[in-house]
Amino acid sequence: MTVRLLLSILVAVSAGTLLTCLLWPDRTLRKSSWLIRLAVGAGVGQGLSSEIHFLWLCSRHSSPRYLVLADLALLGGLATALWYFGARFRHAFAGTPARYACSEPARSRAMQWALATAFAIALLPAIYAFLSAFYNSPHGQWDAWMSWNLRARFFFRGGEHWRDTFSSLFWGANPEYPVLLPSLVARSWQYAGQETELAPALLAALFTFATVGLTCSSLWFLRSKGQGLLAGLVLLGTPFFIRHGTAQYADVPLSFFVLASIVLLCLHDRVSPQRGGLLVLMGVTAGCAAWSKNEGLLFLVSLILAAAAVLSRRRVRTAYVRHQLAFTAGLLVVLPVALYAKLRLAPADPMMHWQVSTLQKLVDWQRYGQILKAFGREILEFGNWPVQLTPLLVFYSLLLGIDVEQLKKSSSIIAMGSVGLTLGGYFCVYLITPYDVAWHLHSSLQRLLLQLWPSAVFLFFLLVKTPEQALSGDSRDLASQPEIA
Repeated sequence: MTVRLLLSILVAVSAGTLLTCLLWPDRTLRKSSWLIRLAVGAGVGQGLSSEIHFLWLCSRHSSPRYLVLADLALLGGLATALWYFGARFRHAFAGTPARYACSEPARSRAMQWALATAFAIALLPAIYAFLSAFYNSPHGQWDAWMSWNLRARFFFRGGEHWRDTFSSLFWGANPEYPVLLPSLVARSWQYAGQETELAPALLAALFTFATVGLTCSSLWFLRSKGQGLLAGLVLLGTPFFIRHGTAQYADVPLSFFVLASIVLLCLHDRVSPQRGGLLVLMGVTAGCAAWSKNEGLLFLVSLILAAAAVLSRRRVRTAYVRHQLAFTAGLLVVLPVALYAKLRLAPADPMMHWQVSTLQKLVDWQRYGQILKAFGREILEFGNWPVQLTPLLVFYSLLLGIDVEQLKKSSSIIAMGSVGLTLGGYFCVYLITPYDVAWHLHSSLQRLLLQLWPSAVFLFFLLVKTPEQALSGDSRDLASQPEIA
């Protein structure tokens, strides 16, 4: 049973990694680029496998054999495509530099070793937290067994009645939410041949540590090794992030797909602005975000609006259209299935019920103040750190300074705009919520901020100067310097 369960995860990770390598435009041997591909592939593979399982349910093939065959067909097709295109276009990269590195001062290398040691030490309690949580609460916390895993059981046990997971009778199970996580858990049970608490726990750990790995490796690639390790330390040291990962909720998977979309956008701007492979992959991750939770749809709209506002002003029209076509191609891999489940199967979202009282809330200025005060308090105290982290990060940015060149990039502006628009969307949701606003803020605001926390950490360390720059007194980006052989 355990072997088959691990096989289900391995097949999904392999498929996602192959797709990432297929769309990755740079054939360098750089370690950080391979870590990025593995981290992105781990999450993308789970998202695609969840979609395949849902389509298998819709196809009315009751035998798990067809599900396994569909997964293997995807895996084989991607492997064949990667081999074919790799063999055909290998000559195109013959003159490409194989490595990127730089000659670093001894102080920088010592600092990197110290950060790597601290990162390894911080990793141990995070792993222990998952082991302890699984031992003490194998079914996860409230939303896990009341919503996500409950809906997975409908998929696994329901047979022809699996659509009952969308029944409005199960109000507490959030039947109007997308089903990436329940479908993924049910798929793992199909491979295992039975329900096991280990499946959702392993998936929760995978998304949590893939998020940390993607943050570290992408900043290592884009900025420096020390910058990546520092960002990873901040994520691993955020108690609420790790504890929420162990809870088996869908917020951490959503945060991964939001982060992956932003990282891929920045990598496209840096690695291959003339090619669309990373934009296609970004479309897939943004679609997976919409397939994870309702908030993912809000992020997707925010990303599209931010890109339209920036690119339509900064680039010629043909380049903007090319950008949008590549992104849309990836988006169409996942989004139609997410919209089908949302519009055809799920009940109406209670947040969308407009009444006369909704209009009254829009002109209730006291309500604005209440929400703004809650946002300010939660942002200041986010993460359940022993000390307030936000003032420390502000002081750190003032101490090292902002990298102006990074701040001017279109990808950085789009990423910050999409996060800002998503936060604004959260504010509007609380403004029109049919529930008591104080209760709603208390019960969900911290989790909503968690969905954007890894992306905020990534953007912060992307824009702040690196510790290597501070030690060397050189303003150049170490990650962009050629290797001195």
